Amino acid sequence: MPASRVPRCAPALQLGTYQQQGDNGLDVHELLKPLVTRQLVEKLCLAAPRTEEVASVAADVVEANGEKRKMRVLAAEDNKTNQLVFRKMVKALDIDLKFAGNGREAVELYQSFEPDLVFMDISMPEMDGKEATRAIRTLEAESGKHVPVLALTAHAMGGDKEEIMSAGMDQFLTKPLRKAEIYAAIGGYQPKGVQPVRADEAAA
Repeated sequence: MPASRVPRCAPALQLGTYQQQGDNGLDVHELLKPLVTRQLVEKLCLAAPRTEEVASVAADVVEANGEKRKMRVLAAEDNKTNQLVFRKMVKALDIDLKFAGNGREAVELYQSFEPDLVFMDISMPEMDGKEATRAIRTLEAESGKHVPVLALTAHAMGGDKEEIMSAGMDQFLTKPLRKAEIYAAIGGYQPKGVQPVRADEAAA
């Protein structure tokens, strides 16, 4: 097929031992030999459609080649201001953070993002935190895995706590959240085989 008829939506990776000049009209991403795993993954992410599945596969490739990935943290919170506050609280941590705006999105991201830890707000539209956690536990009953889910709520009554924990939560945090609690939770549930979430841990 002539180069002019190749669709621009079909990117290619070109391997070579030197940098080539010019533009042949193709969506080409160049890689110089010898190849480095991280560089290859980065180019693949650029060439492929940017989806959660691509990001997850890329992270798995890096991990399989002995390069530690970041800890993946999912925060389910419908309030944009609370999302901003949470992001600022953990900005010093070297983690991969994603937000879900409701329980339905949390369940979807649980499957595509594959988090190591979930912060789950209880009161959310479409599907609340308890329903979302039950859905996640149902999925885990088939897969055999268990991801820690931490409840976030403004209600601290004893009866409320028992009801929330019975939905499958691992821990209960009361709003307003405190930075020390968030750090302790992330550090406490950090799995093996990931990059240290804090600089002082990397130096230890």
